[in-house]
Amino acid sequence: MRITAAAEPRLAAPGSAGLTDEPMADQAASTGDSRLTYTVDEVAEMLGLSRSAVYECIARGEISAKRLGRRLVVVRTVLEAFLLEPDAPRRPPVRRLRRSA
Repeated sequence: MRITAAAEPRLAAPGSAGLTDEPMADQAASTGDSRLTYTVDEVAEMLGLSRSAVYECIARGEISAKRLGRRLVVVRTVLEAFLLEPDAPRRPPVRRLRRSA
């Protein structure tokens, strides 16, 4: 079953609380936020992370960002896709056996 665009949750504006069920166009109109990109600081605030944690996510490729001059920005749709994708399955830790002497 595919979720239609109107039913997908969207990011709230910086400074407000996380995801909403309001479509992106309606949310942008109601909050006055028509921006397509967010700064690393704004992403950190929205996700409740530190700036350095967001930079680490970008470096690991978990969140893709675009460089505009000297500045990194995150496209709103990329951030929404990141938040909506399922977590990768975790591998159990490798147990090493001790050799008997």
